[in-house]
Amino acid sequence: MSIWSKHDVESKVRAALVRVRRDGADATRPFITAYQLAIALEKQDPGLCEKLDKVLGGEGIGRPNSLVQYIASQLVQRIERQEIKDIERAFLSVEGVVSMEFSGDVRSSAAEPMSMFRIKDNVS
Repeated sequence: MSIWSKHDVESKVRAALVRVRRDGADATRPFITAYQLAIALEKQDPGLCEKLDKVLGGEGIGRPNSLVQYIASQLVQRIERQEIKDIERAFLSVEGVVSMEFSGDVRSSAAEPMSMFRIKDNVS
């Protein structure tokens, strides 16, 4: 059984994405970066990083496979294989961006476009 399945990460991702606040009654769901998603997952399930043997992520962590990278990679693969059909992916251009700071002392150097995800609007 994969780590993804063993820890039911997919349902945790969906729950985190459903909780993303819409801005206005008619607004579509906003995308969030993989960084924001990883932070939300650790907040919703304290200790998830430890269970998955990952660190949260961000610039200067000194480990190649953070929770941010793991979540983004798994989602991209599963969306491309159409195993996940209710989550969308987009990219945030980092043109003109030097770095981004997130809660939990997580920082990205913004060296390449960032993956962003959202649950499709027909999911509540």
